[in-house]
Amino acid sequence: MIDFLLDLVFDSKLNTQFIIMCKNDDPELVHAYHFSTKKLLKEFIVDSNLICPNCGAPLDTSDIRVAFLKKTITYSTPGGS
Repeated sequence: MIDFLLDLVFDSKLNTQFIIMCKNDDPELVHAYHFSTKKLLKEFIVDSNLICPNCGAPLDTSDIRVAFLKKTITYSTPGGS
């Protein structure tokens, strides 16, 4: 199953979003951040020193989520509109 999901990350037909949230004690104040690449996610985690920049709570690095979004594909018909 994990191999299948990893394959989806590199599938050009899908947009992938990596999502990380903070561990704020108040559920209404949990912040979520999404990134289009693992590199951007990693840079955010390192640059923020594992701390949420909005509330100071720790980032939940044990629960990084991945969303697969269908790309909008545009095409044109031969010979016109």
